[in-house]
Amino acid sequence: MFTSMLTRVDIVLGDKRIVDIACGSDHALALTSDGKVYGWGKNSGSVNNYKPRQLKGELEWTKIVHIACSSIFNMGVTDKGILYGWGYYRESEQIQSISIETPFIIDITSAKSLFGSGVATSANVQSEMHYIYPRKITAVSGKAIVKVACGLQHALVLTDEGELYAWGKNDRGQVGVNNNLQFCAPTMVDMPELVLDIAAYDNLSVAVGSNRIVYVWGDCFGRNIKAPIPTEFSRIHDAFAYTRMRVMHKPLTVSPNKNVEEVLNILESLGFGVLGTAFDDPVG
Repeated sequence: MFTSMLTRVDIVLGDKRIVDIACGSDHALALTSDGKVYGWGKNSGSVNNYKPRQLKGELEWTKIVHIACSSIFNMGVTDKGILYGWGYYRESEQIQSISIETPFIIDITSAKSLFGSGVATSANVQSEMHYIYPRKITAVSGKAIVKVACGLQHALVLTDEGELYAWGKNDRGQVGVNNNLQFCAPTMVDMPELVLDIAAYDNLSVAVGSNRIVYVWGDCFGRNIKAPIPTEFSRIHDAFAYTRMRVMHKPLTVSPNKNVEEVLNILESLGFGVLGTAFDDPVG
């Protein structure tokens, strides 16, 4: 059930302080100040967890500093620059192969690629898989990851040296390597400059270069842009205006209270120029 009214989300985590959130199609993650990850929503097929639960496995003993969600898979980056992934996949199609060295890709016969675990599985098996416990993405071992961004069925990672890697489904050019092949392992994206920041949504990828130029590639208004192209935007999330999905790509604060001015003054005092950012685009 959807509502247009603001609804407070009461998450009981004791004395934990939430510093970041990420949302998938039917689930959400919360990151606490001590580096722990909690999740709730649709999980393991028909099992729905409406109360946040801490993710166990290897993440229980690590400190996560960044999280990201796709529609059905999740990723996290530790304070040591290690990348983890986990998620859910269910489809009445046959598994063609699973890469153990790159444990978060599944190749299936329909030429799709979804993120899953690197568990050895024989071919011709109907896939119904639940990757509850996060797995280390070994394909980027040796690289210090500082950020990850998830699209619908692809992912981007940024290293501490400003290198950008991408992998996953590439039918719209969203991986950024100038062809329509699926990539089961992180592949370096050829950027004209070092990268400072990344973002992704649906089949669109975005990056900010060291010269503050915002680049986009993937599904741009229904066109398949197969390599990064520069834009005139000055802020990374403005680039999501290129997506064919009619999404709100800038922040907007809505208050059910009549005293909106007071709320905005409070936000301004906290450093959030919300409406100014949303409606005062110098680029137009």
